[in-house]
Amino acid sequence: FDDQSLTQNFGFWDPATGSPLKTVWVGILYPADSELGHLQGIELSVDGILDSGFGGPSITVLDQPVTTPPHSDIRTPDDETNGTGGISVGWTHCIVGSRALIKIDMLSLSPVPNDIVLTVRRKFPPSNPLATSPLLSQCNTPIFTSTTVTGGCYVINPTVEPGEVVGGCTLAEPTSVKSRPWSTIKRLYR
Repeated sequence: FDDQSLTQNFGFWDPATGSPLKTVWVGILYPADSELGHLQGIELSVDGILDSGFGGPSITVLDQPVTTPPHSDIRTPDDETNGTGGISVGWTHCIVGSRALIKIDMLSLSPVPNDIVLTVRRKFPPSNPLATSPLLSQCNTPIFTSTTVTGGCYVINPTVEPGEVVGGCTLAEPTSVKSRPWSTIKRLYR
């Protein structure tokens, strides 16, 4: 997503006129009718991240994770049969509701092409050899049921309008974040 509120799956990046740094967010969006609504761990990779020539992207896992491999590379490997790539993250507490989970900072000093598609995929190799998509560990101690989830996508510098498709990724219509009055926010902390 282009923002931590997970409202838009596309964005623009022109290092020549703006920042050489681009931030994208990986998050979880639960459908309204989902039986799930919490997690305690995830494993995934991101395909399509540009190689800056300065090493991999910088990742920050949100909400104080307890397990993230040091020096891990979130990118999907080129060799999907024998290669390794992606990350596994665990938390000591339940991560509840739809929210951003990982911040990815990419760096480029060169022009960035149009229609670059980033896709959230499974980790390589996955902890479950049968997994073909990202895995979520449910917050049901001590079982931590492993559940496959659908990976999303993000488009850098799209040449189409929202609602249209680039490389299999449909650009979502931007959604607005509903503002809440201060009295509602104060009730949350009572």
